[in-house]
Amino acid sequence: MSGTTIDGGSIEKAQRLKDSHIPEYLYKFRGVNEYSLQNLESDTVWVCSATNYNDPYDCASTLNVPLLTARSSKLNFSDAGKHGGLDKHLTESELAQAQAAEDPMREIALALFRKEKTIKESDYEKLLEGINSALLNVGDDMIRSLNSISQQGMKVCSFSERNDSIVMWGHYAVSHTGFCLEYPIKSLAPGDPRRSSLFPVTYSPELFDATPYLLQSMETEGFNNLFGMMAGARKAPDWSYEEEWRLLLPMGESFHDQNYQMPTPTTIYLGTRISEQHEEKIREVGARRGIPVKKMKLSQREFKLVPEDEK
Repeated sequence: MSGTTIDGGSIEKAQRLKDSHIPEYLYKFRGVNEYSLQNLESDTVWVCSATNYNDPYDCASTLNVPLLTARSSKLNFSDAGKHGGLDKHLTESELAQAQAAEDPMREIALALFRKEKTIKESDYEKLLEGINSALLNVGDDMIRSLNSISQQGMKVCSFSERNDSIVMWGHYAVSHTGFCLEYPIKSLAPGDPRRSSLFPVTYSPELFDATPYLLQSMETEGFNNLFGMMAGARKAPDWSYEEEWRLLLPMGESFHDQNYQMPTPTTIYLGTRISEQHEEKIREVGARRGIPVKKMKLSQREFKLVPEDEK
């Protein structure tokens, strides 16, 4: 799915490849509260904008703004020159030379510097650095704007490949006082939207670079507009312990955060520090709905959590 252009065949091939690696079960850690109990009763999960997640980089991309600006100015040189009045200051030869350059704006700036007798040639590079610095500041604003739109419009729900992470029980199940739901993902047929919208998270120190996709969009209408999904499935290596898969729904800002239907959990796991009241409540729900309930216990010989019926 990572090509700058994409077609239906590529998407289908990517889904088949992903399906061959999808786990049999995925797990969702929850604290005990009104909303998590409602989700348990209704076989739903909460999908919300990435802006509500605890990672400020969630679904974020970066851009090479100078490169995008250079390509845009090259593609739109004639219109830019006409509306900017460049033909009043530069000759046809100078404009033609600028248009042929990889970075037309740089060539225009150099041509204008040469006409200004008060500017020394030795200062050209320093002035260009100043222009580039200003462009980078504008670029930072562009990146923030792009990410604000992307993060608000991408609806996300996170799952893990494991149910025994001490750290995740601590963070997402409120210091081991909550519970964890086991979802039978492979019970969903290939092509089911709940299965096809699940993506494995990759961990990288580099932000996802959207530049190639936007460059392609300047050239043709057939660019890969699914690049936001790949940005949504990339996180910093600090998060790798989560072994995360996530539902990614590029629904746009008008799609409200809401509950999303999932298959009935096959097992409910209780935290080692869950209160008697909450344990009783969840066991009652499990018994009524025919869902096995197992309590996690601490190994006495190693840092390890295991369900109560396992050694």
